[in-house]
Amino acid sequence: MTWVLRRGVELALVDDPKFVLFTDADIWHPPNLFCTLVSAAVTNDLDMVSQIAMLRVSRFWDRLLIPAFVLFCSMVYPFRWSNDPRSGVATAAGGYRGALT
Repeated sequence: MTWVLRRGVELALVDDPKFVLFTDADIWHPPNLFCTLVSAAVTNDLDMVSQIAMLRVSRFWDRLLIPAFVLFCSMVYPFRWSNDPRSGVATAAGGYRGALT
């Protein structure tokens, strides 16, 4: 965890929140995003929930590089491993990460 994220968590924990949301600054959040993340965490007794943001692939370089990046990530950390509660592998999408405190 980078220093800035760690410092943000330290400051957030002063108010004893149930959840902390990590997100990128350049992402548009759908209106029900926060409810969806919290509901998934509570319903499934999860310590962390992650969803990848919808990626815009309208330009040539977007269409070329984004699918390759997602494929590379899925090869290094197969999604089925991180979705298996018995697995020691954990991954999180950069866009939205909600963690139980």
